[in-house]
Amino acid sequence: MEKTIIGQRIQELRKAQGLTQTQLAQKIGISMAAVRNYENGLREPNSKAMVALRSEERRVGKECRSRWS
Repeated sequence: MEKTIIGQRIQELRKAQGLTQTQLAQKIGISMAAVRNYENGLREPNSKAMVALRSEERRVGKECRSRWS
């Protein structure tokens, strides 16, 4: 199955932070298998996972912006 845009974004976010799938899963409270399935386009995140992922994305964005300010 092809990766989805969401799956690609999750993988980009994870790699930008230098995290493994297991580490990202622990940070946002989901299983590593869920992260793997999202990244590979096998499954879409539910609303709870989307909120956690979006929150993590915003946190990383703020950190990046503050480094370059």
